[in-house]
Amino acid sequence: MSKNYKQAEAELAALQAKNETIFRTAVYHLFDVGRNALSDETVEATCAEIMGKDDSRMLITNGFQCDIVRTAGKLAKYDVSVLLKYLGKHMKVDC
Repeated sequence: MSKNYKQAEAELAALQAKNETIFRTAVYHLFDVGRNALSDETVEATCAEIMGKDDSRMLITNGFQCDIVRTAGKLAKYDVSVLLKYLGKHMKVDC
């Protein structure tokens, strides 16, 4: 995704503001599975698999899990250096 940093920063801020928990979890999911595993096709296939499962005994709903996967897919489209710069400036991490 070829964008200048200011444009990417605004888009990423909107994703983060929409739901901080989903955004943070999506970042971890992105780093866990890698950018190449998050194409539009694989994201939707993963969501179809998730939605086919019974979530009545789950801690989080299938829809919430799909929101995380879809947000990670959106994050995967950004240039790594842009994403890391944004995260360094706007996402505090407790270690």
